[in-house]
Amino acid sequence: MGNGVQGVIPREIKLDLEKKFVVGRVDKIMRFQILECEIGYNTVPLDHIIFFNGRTAFDEISEDVARFPCHHFRFATMEEMKTRHEKSPVLTGEVL
Repeated sequence: MGNGVQGVIPREIKLDLEKKFVVGRVDKIMRFQILECEIGYNTVPLDHIIFFNGRTAFDEISEDVARFPCHHFRFATMEEMKTRHEKSPVLTGEVL
């Protein structure tokens, strides 16, 4: 398992933003925030989280994609996180 990072998508924009995450596609993700973790909400032992918002944009990169590593993030659902709490100290998605 690779490194983890906690990403937050507000419930109000979840359905719209989920459509922009396409498995197998290389995207430049723009207009998101890096926020300090609040005590009690830090599911990964890091000081900061990625916060996606209504202005977050995805720009597909289709040329020279071989220059990027063949990894992707899969964000875990809350249900998946609850089942992992005793198995793994890192409760977010995995880096493949």
